[in-house]
Amino acid sequence: MENRITLLKVQVGSKAFGLDNPSSDDDTIEVYADLTSDVLSLFYGEDKGKHTIQDENDCHSYEIKHFLKMSLKSNPFALIAYRAPIIESTAEGEELRSLLRYVYDPDRLYKAVEGCIKSQRNRKRTYHEIKKWYCESLKHYNIAYQLFASPNHTFYTDFKNCHFPLVRKDYEHMLDVLYKGLNLEVEEMEKNIDNKLWSLRIWRDYAKSHHIGVQNIDKINDFLFKIRNQFL
Repeated sequence: MENRITLLKVQVGSKAFGLDNPSSDDDTIEVYADLTSDVLSLFYGEDKGKHTIQDENDCHSYEIKHFLKMSLKSNPFALIAYRAPIIESTAEGEELRSLLRYVYDPDRLYKAVEGCIKSQRNRKRTYHEIKKWYCESLKHYNIAYQLFASPNHTFYTDFKNCHFPLVRKDYEHMLDVLYKGLNLEVEEMEKNIDNKLWSLRIWRDYAKSHHIGVQNIDKINDFLFKIRNQFL
């Protein structure tokens, strides 16, 4: 904890998406680098390199190597950090964010989003929990949709000001569901999410045919080597 360098810290969760209320958690993601001397030491261990920290403020912290591995798996939670509002960043953190187009893969991103949506759905029991799952699923969909649809590889966590009309419509819908008492039948919510996944498969194929999101492992390795050399 003491011998580590924060590269990037971003705002995520409801505050990043403009869906927060006074009681909302302060969700953040931090990407840090352990000193190379520690990484190469006898007692560092694989478990430490993969360690994830979650404190009382919902701050998730990832060592850079683990974070890059998450990114290469197109983990939606990791990919958000490449475009979420910045709280703190070094030059290396800015460079990390520029690597988005080299880390995500359309097939893996779709499978990750689909898996996240379906696994969370199976855990929900009460109507309130299902409504929360529904809005979380819409957020996952919108991030993936923007990645697939935008040739510039940029996306908005601020749904209010997003230049994608469909995303703005979803944002307004989520506000209605979360705060304005809009009651939907469970079957209707599930059908809407199924339709979103069907749409996402079309956008995934579009991204693949237009070569949007092509992983470059050599470029990612070069960046990691640079970090290790920078912070001995």
